[in-house]
Amino acid sequence: IDYEVFSDKNKYNSTLFSSNDFNITYCGHLYDYKGIPLIIEAAKILNEYKFHIVGGKEQDIQRHKKNSPTNIIFHGHKNYNKVPHYLYSSDLLLIPYCKRGNKYSPSTVTSPIKLFEYLSTKIPVLCSDIVGIKNWVSESEVTFFKADKLTPFIEMIHFIKNHRNTEE
Repeated sequence: IDYEVFSDKNKYNSTLFSSNDFNITYCGHLYDYKGIPLIIEAAKILNEYKFHIVGGKEQDIQRHKKNSPTNIIFHGHKNYNKVPHYLYSSDLLLIPYCKRGNKYSPSTVTSPIKLFEYLSTKIPVLCSDIVGIKNWVSESEVTFFKADKLTPFIEMIHFIKNHRNTEE
């Protein structure tokens, strides 16, 4: 990634989402192994939060919309230079990958570029505790939850929301 591009908050509009809401964002493809079904299930329970999904092919967006509550907003595919606007408008960034991965992207060897884009913003990042992510970062940089598990995912979202201003 171009760290200089992603790390300069002043270059971007950070008001795309309402500041009255707790805004949780996922950017990337909408394949199931990326954790999209987990986000949808969490949003059904956490209806007081706004979930923003940036990216995906139109067919995947339509497939996931069928099961999604109204507090999930699908923004569709965005040009790379527009992505930081969405990140900086967020309170929490998600990488909820499944433990199993898929045959082309096993969870043991993944190196998600989005992880480094997210980290450059200094916005809290919640990641599944898969080996492929733990190879790159530790709990001093991100918050982990047990991959594929809804309750720990929701608990960590609450934890981050409730503690986000105590570390500044």
